[in-house]
This record gives sequence, C-alpha cells and structure tokens, in this order.
Amino acid sequence: MACAITAIAACAAPPQAYPVASGRNAIDGSASVTLQGAPTVTCAGAYVGLYRATPAVRQRLQALYGPGESGYLRIADYRKAGDGPDFATALRQTRCDSQGRFQFGGLDDGDYAVMTNVVWRHKYVTYGGGLMQILRLQGGVVRQVTLSNRTAGRH
Repeated sequence: MACAITAIAACAAPPQAYPVASGRNAIDGSASVTLQGAPTVTCAGAYVGLYRATPAVRQRLQALYGPGESGYLRIADYRKAGDGPDFATALRQTRCDSQGRFQFGGLDDGDYAVMTNVVWRHKYVTYGGGLMQILRLQGGVVRQVTLSNRTAGRH
C-alpha cells in the first residue's frame, strides 16, 4: 500500500541510469509529514524523484495537487492522473537517508519538480501522502528545500 501513490512520486522502481548532468546547481532537501496529535514522520528510505518542470509535468501536478508551486496530497485523497511521456521516468531518483534528507547535484539551470512519499501504517490504517515542490535553479546555487504538509502551498 505504501506505493499506492506511485503516480504522485517515484517510489516503485529502483533508480535507473540517468544522464550525467554537468550543471553547477544542487538541491539539499528534507521531507516529512506531521499529523495532528502524532509525531512527525520523515521520508526515510523512500524514493525522491526529480523531474524537469515542463508544461506537461506542471499540468499533471496541478491535476493532482491543485494550483501552486508546492503541495501535499493525502493518500486518502489520491486520484488517478494518467502518466504522460514527461512523467514516465524521473530525470533522477535518490532515496531519503535515515534522517529524511536527500540531495541532487550537477543540475543545469532550469525549473524542476521534486516529489516523494511519506506513508506509514498504524493499526491497519495507512497515513501520509505525496509531497511536491517546483523550484527554479540558476547560477550555481545550492537550493534548500523542505517538503512538508505543514508548508505545502505556502512560500
């Protein structure tokens, strides 16, 4: 069930051989979900997908998460949106470390979408959902990003 929201983020397949980028930008991020009355759960061990934020990718993200540059979609609210050619595979994938952190380096200037799942089970109930954020990288920056249901939709 943890990968039932595969269409939201890249959690199903192991990383493939992606083209080596020569850019000078990087992303240093973390992801977590906090529900009322519950401890914060991180993305530890989950795949994180990095996509070029093309018009087709942005359209699909809007269909899933609604308008905005970031979003959280509860697993209970998941609705299917078909995979398009720009969403068939991630530009890159990595896994969150044990602290819920992830990194991507060697990125060219441009707009990217970062997505992951934070999903867990407790007493036969599945909680959590998918997190995404669109960001622009330019000029050799290391961009700090926090994917969280607490900050989704706010900038």
